[in-house]
Amino acid sequence: MPNLLQGLEIGRQALSARQSQISVVGNNIANADNTSFHRQDAVVQAGVTIRTVNGEFGTGVSVTKVVRVYNAAMEASLRDATAEQSYYSSYGEALNAIESRLAPNGESLLADSVTSLMTNLQEATANPHMRDVRLSLLQAARQTTTQIKADHSTLSKFRDAYVDSSGNGMLKNAVDEINSLATKVAELNDSIAGYELNVAESQPALLLRDQRDELVSRLAELTGATATEQSDGTYLVKIGSENLVSTNVARSLALDTSGSSPVVEWSDTSAAATTDTGEVGAYIASYNYLTSRMTDLDTYAAALISTFNTAQAAGFDLDGNAGTALFSGTNASTIGVAISDNRLLALSDTAGETANGKNASAMLGQMTTAQAALGNQTFAEWPDALADKVALDAVSNNHSLEVADASVTMYREAVRDASGVSIDEEMVNMLQLQRSYQAAARFVNAVDEMLQAALAIV
Repeated sequence: MPNLLQGLEIGRQALSARQSQISVVGNNIANADNTSFHRQDAVVQAGVTIRTVNGEFGTGVSVTKVVRVYNAAMEASLRDATAEQSYYSSYGEALNAIESRLAPNGESLLADSVTSLMTNLQEATANPHMRDVRLSLLQAARQTTTQIKADHSTLSKFRDAYVDSSGNGMLKNAVDEINSLATKVAELNDSIAGYELNVAESQPALLLRDQRDELVSRLAELTGATATEQSDGTYLVKIGSENLVSTNVARSLALDTSGSSPVVEWSDTSAAATTDTGEVGAYIASYNYLTSRMTDLDTYAAALISTFNTAQAAGFDLDGNAGTALFSGTNASTIGVAISDNRLLALSDTAGETANGKNASAMLGQMTTAQAALGNQTFAEWPDALADKVALDAVSNNHSLEVADASVTMYREAVRDASGVSIDEEMVNMLQLQRSYQAAARFVNAVDEMLQAALAIV
């Protein structure tokens, strides 16, 4: 009689365990499209063994806990790859935007303006006294300065999108998001540790852990942050070598825009944080790249102003007067044409010789003379060289992005294979569990019939 009763208990435990396992499978299937969800498994453990003179007898099974299928090393590799991908993707957006503005369809707008200026200078060399020629030359000069200012202004607006004069922009938004995410991770650390220690004993806080991993993945995209699980189930999250989140304490970051380049620093120490990867790293790199190209345009404009004003001063206008400044301003944002009257163009190298275009020829020669300020490039070459540099930088970055994309794809597939939900596999598991449940039910029926027979004998 006791053995039959034990058999009923073993059958009951088997039925209960299979019900729990099927519930876990059902939950996996329900979350198949949830990208942050990790597949769950029910851990089935055998009961204590009873030793008798006739041998050892098992006492059934039970589901002791439900666990996530989680590979920490693989997940960390995916986060690292994602941080690198985010950097090249965000940096590439800046490079592509600059290239499309400076050279739409692969043609430099500034180079076109400079070519027009040279063409008009050549015409002025042959016909310096003709009004239409002089008007066209003056218009070409205006077009060149307008293009320089437009390119500089566009780059400035692009740069302001990252950090403007008030300290606002994409970089500030990213820092605010990091601080918000860090606070949420610290709160989840506290909830997970408390739940697993006091509430569920050995049962992991599966949903909370998935939520925390999703937040940490976003932190990795932003900063390249790393996360290491501690003995109490909390994450130690770092940016570089500095702690961002430790147990339930989150540090914060701040944005310092007082210098020539924005700096993300720790609020509590004012020390610079490591920002060489992720979206934040790309934003800072993009800001600095834009600043460099704006400086290049300033250098070009300053050289053009100085060279042509000197050349203009060496010539004589239509009235025989010494030439005055052709260009105004000092850099790319202030450059302009200083004269409005075409008669003031000093195209002759001799006073009173209106048909003399030698000074116009000298100006044209300056366009093809290597300029030390431009790295020994000419005024004619430099605009295309600038566009080519941006294009080559964009191509190089795109190659790096392709490599990063491949790495992310590889690790993401590996994580999905290890921890994701496969509907096919879950359906197979469900059928196996269904058969096991049916077998357990038949076992219970058989034991029950035996028990009824034994009772009838009594």
